[in-house]
Amino acid sequence: MKVGVGYSNGKEAFIAGQQAAKNAMAQADFEQTDLVLAFCSGQLDHQAFHAGLRAVVGQNVNIFGG
Repeated sequence: MKVGVGYSNGKEAFIAGQQAAKNAMAQADFEQTDLVLAFCSGQLDHQAFHAGLRAVVGQNVNIFGG
């Protein structure tokens, strides 16, 4: 099993989601993921963060977290 951990300190939620997903996938050295556990600050727009994750991992990947 491969696991990647990514994060972003960005203030723009959509870009933060993209960066976190890209960083995790790069760390684990894989191009496709099966599951995402994601957490974002209460200061970010969670829907925009989620959309940023989706832009990287695709529509068929389960995303869990808060």
